[in-house]
Amino acid sequence: EINTRVKRIDDGEFEISFGTDRVDEIGMEDNLLIRGNNLLALHTLKARYAGKVKCIFIDPPYNMGGDSFRYNDRFNHASWLTFMKNRIEIAKDLLSRDGAISVILDDTEIHYCKVLMDEILGPSNYVATISVEAATTSSFKTINTGPTQVTNFILSYSKEKASFRYQIPYL
Repeated sequence: EINTRVKRIDDGEFEISFGTDRVDEIGMEDNLLIRGNNLLALHTLKARYAGKVKCIFIDPPYNMGGDSFRYNDRFNHASWLTFMKNRIEIAKDLLSRDGAISVILDDTEIHYCKVLMDEILGPSNYVATISVEAATTSSFKTINTGPTQVTNFILSYSKEKASFRYQIPYL
């Protein structure tokens, strides 16, 4: 049995162990929040959820040399690409035909990740690159006299673009 720290969150928090009967209490319509080794979690989910997941969002290490979230953020370039390749491949297996995967990055590795996602998901399944304002030009970052990065990017791909339908959420 592979176990991850998985919790079902509704009116309270409930521990869930995969590989036990207790996991059957989770309906397929429920959302899961998994904290921990994401590669282990993705492989754990594969047996039950392969081809059934509508949306996957990955917030990986940006590979900038920092370590603010207690994970390795000091990969060499080739190691980072292998790290991402392993996760995107298993995530693809989890996606339903009309599912989508999004990865948020800064400009350190986004171009390489785009090529990697083209290879795994196919360039025809590319949906969009969304820019996200991470800071403003009047923030603390502008004290630096050099170029200031104020944007992150979300790469978005579908599993099968012909089945994928983008819907603008009502605000």
